[in-house]
Amino acid sequence: MENARQTPSLSIGTMSLRVPGHDAAAGNRIAQQTAELLAAGATSASLENRHIAALRLRVQSPAGASEAEIARAVSRAILGRLTPSSDA
Repeated sequence: MENARQTPSLSIGTMSLRVPGHDAAAGNRIAQQTAELLAAGATSASLENRHIAALRLRVQSPAGASEAEIARAVSRAILGRLTPSSDA
């Protein structure tokens, strides 16, 4: 197709989260929410032609943060590292 715009996509092979004070089921829910937020964020971020073999981040959230708040913090941190402005 001529002039077809490619939709940015994001593929995560493995996501491992350690969330102190939460069990494995909560970690899985947070990872799922994070993946959904990343998929939504990838449509607005400039992620074309990006490949990163591994990305390690330390994200802090306030004590008592909800699973949704933690997922938002993690997805913001990941997208922040993947956007071109963070390559400086």
